[in-house]
Amino acid sequence: MPVTTGTKEFAEFYAASYSRIAGQLYAYLGDLSEAQDVTQEAFCRAFDRWTTISSYDHPEAWVRQVAWNLATNRLRHLRVAMRYLARQREEHVDGPTPDRVALVRALAKLPPNHRLAIVLHHIGQLSTAEIAEQQQVAEATVRSWLSRGRNQLAGHLTDSGVPRKRALHRPTLAAVLATALALSAGILLYGKYSEPPIIGPTEAPASPSPSPSPSPFPSPSPALAAPPISACTGALLPNLSGGSGGGLHLSGGDPTGRYLVGTNVRYDVPQRAAMQPVLWTDGKASTISAPGPTPYSVEVNSGGVLAGASSRDGKTGFSVWTYRDGQFHTLHQTDDPNQARGVVAINARGDVLVTGIASLNKTPLRPSIILAGQDPVLRDLPIPAGAQEVYVSDLDDNGTVVGAVNYPGGSINALVWAPDLTFRELPGLDGWDAQALRVRGEWVVGAALKGRLNPEQRPLRWNLRTGEVQEFAALRYASSVTPQGWILGVKGDQPVVIMGGKQLELPRVDGRTWTKDFSFNYISDDGRVIAGSGNFTSSHEAVAIRWTCS
Repeated sequence: MPVTTGTKEFAEFYAASYSRIAGQLYAYLGDLSEAQDVTQEAFCRAFDRWTTISSYDHPEAWVRQVAWNLATNRLRHLRVAMRYLARQREEHVDGPTPDRVALVRALAKLPPNHRLAIVLHHIGQLSTAEIAEQQQVAEATVRSWLSRGRNQLAGHLTDSGVPRKRALHRPTLAAVLATALALSAGILLYGKYSEPPIIGPTEAPASPSPSPSPSPFPSPSPALAAPPISACTGALLPNLSGGSGGGLHLSGGDPTGRYLVGTNVRYDVPQRAAMQPVLWTDGKASTISAPGPTPYSVEVNSGGVLAGASSRDGKTGFSVWTYRDGQFHTLHQTDDPNQARGVVAINARGDVLVTGIASLNKTPLRPSIILAGQDPVLRDLPIPAGAQEVYVSDLDDNGTVVGAVNYPGGSINALVWAPDLTFRELPGLDGWDAQALRVRGEWVVGAALKGRLNPEQRPLRWNLRTGEVQEFAALRYASSVTPQGWILGVKGDQPVVIMGGKQLELPRVDGRTWTKDFSFNYISDDGRVIAGSGNFTSSHEAVAIRWTCS
């Protein structure tokens, strides 16, 4: 294979970054071969999507995050951990010192988060803000990890013979550790084993073999330091239909609360309904002329980029597109109705989650992600063995996907895919089916289901980090979740927000009552914007409502 600009660029990136990442992981894992393995696998994954990653501001941060996730996964699984422990013996390399051996052993005794913070800060030279961004936690959490890690490390080093008088005060301790760890980093990065294993620039690296078990899910998005909301004011969004019996149907919004999106439906067009995408920016509406006159799904991300699907006449000319700065970009198109796809979500990076259209497809299409980049790539999601149908319902900014799997015989289980496309089923209630609906950071909301016709529902919330599942029996359903774990749902016929032990009922608009088909399906990350759409009992035309809260 001839050397291309892309492969040469990747080779230079690999040579420049490998030792730095492998050195950090060696300090974290305490095992050189394990550190090299996960580092190489992370670079292999980067090569597979180099067209996209090379456009990032910090490609090394992406590789480092993947490598740390892989390393954490290895430590979490018993078989690998036992193999790791069995190999714990002194490595005979050039220039070992008692201080270095004591330091690596002391680091291995720290809790994973504390060790991670120590290594990234003192060896990786990352600031607390950079570590917080990588791990998607609050910066205060990183500072806490560092403080506790230093105190614990001081005790371990004292046990190893480091004089305690050097570690009496926090500032002194920090300086001692910074010096010791910096010296260790020099050995790790520039010693005998610092040269990266060869991945030839003239050929692609071999695809990594599948992990024996799903890779760990990335650290959650940071919970915003927003106080619970205490009051909300609702108002109708501008009605643009101009027809009868149609109206506005809100499909969602972006995490910041600035953008809401939906469709404007008119039934006064001869023989069919006319649909047009609508984008609300800070409550002000604008319509979009989609590539086809029949748009059937539309979503928006935090950059105000729309992703939608439409067709020429509902039978041919199916396309998936994005709309940015007044221009449409086609991601996928087909004239075959059995290959038609609808848009489920678009994340901040511009990846678009799509799925087959059940009413058109003779055989269900596998859900897919269209990866953003100069040359968008359609990648099918893997599905469990024996699955009859798989449904997807949301895509988070970090790449996590949630949905459900339907097995022959009718059982339905909630399903979540990690950004590397490994998947796992989420626990539910004994004797109940389950589906996942929305994901934000470490939190997922959905429902336990029982019965086939008009099934009984019990709202559920999962924590991807801890594995905990919680039932909210007081709610009729839960529709959305924030990075803090706040839930937007319906209690009786009233929309409510549950914030830990607090609950806020959203006020009615103009004193009017909505019908049971009114959908309250959007809440911003900070809880300050909430929206929904449906029909009032006094009107046949659908309306959309936006609440602003404080």
